[in-house]
Amino acid sequence: MVLSKKVPDTITSWIITGFSVDSINGLGLTKQASKLNVFQSFFVTSNLPYSIKRGEVAAIPIVVFNYLDSDMEVDVTLFNDEQEFEFVEPNEQENSVTRRRRSMDVKRVKRVLVKSNEGASVTFMTRPLKIGHITIKVTAASQVAGDGVERKLLVVPEGITYHMNEA
Repeated sequence: MVLSKKVPDTITSWIITGFSVDSINGLGLTKQASKLNVFQSFFVTSNLPYSIKRGEVAAIPIVVFNYLDSDMEVDVTLFNDEQEFEFVEPNEQENSVTRRRRSMDVKRVKRVLVKSNEGASVTFMTRPLKIGHITIKVTAASQVAGDGVERKLLVVPEGITYHMNEA
């Protein structure tokens, strides 16, 4: 029998049952269901939209949860290894969004204080450069804990031609 050592990274409970088939003993069943509580004391999550448009500035929201006994400073890193987007930031003087640098950054790090038994959010402003799925890879690390998540985000073209007939 093969069992996976990894359960989904959510805070929840799972009810586990099992069965087996053997050529000598026949069908075997668990006598009773077992309950498995899954809980992470420190984790990072992202709440991405279904899709964004190429060339438009998009906010990538990241939330870090800390259920440990102490407050901690956390470095949140958004990676751009494939250079599928560029990092941008608000320009308060011009009330617009501008590029931080001319060259492509491969990562951006922001530090956030995450209090004990709370969550803290941080937002990365990006501009996608290609159409299709891009990789959003984020890590959160402190001196005592760390976590990471990788998701795909759909980037659609700037405009799509629609045809409409009127009667």
